[in-house]
Amino acid sequence: MLAGGHAGLGKLIVFYDDNGISIDGQVSGWFTDNTPERFGGYGWHVVPKVDGLDAGAVSSAIERRARRAIVRR
Repeated sequence: MLAGGHAGLGKLIVFYDDNGISIDGQVSGWFTDNTPERFGGYGWHVVPKVDGLDAGAVSSAIERRARRAIVRR
């Protein structure tokens, strides 16, 4: 994802699922940073709190992006 910013890929969209689980179980304590805030600092447009199960909400998030974006579920 960082390479996308470095390469100037302005149309790149990343969907980030922040549901707190992985194949190994709960992820509490694995990530101590604020991922959306970190990507905002890299120059990404962050679309927070999108219901990934709602096609309309996802479509709206894609339309609202101004540049490369990370869409957080």
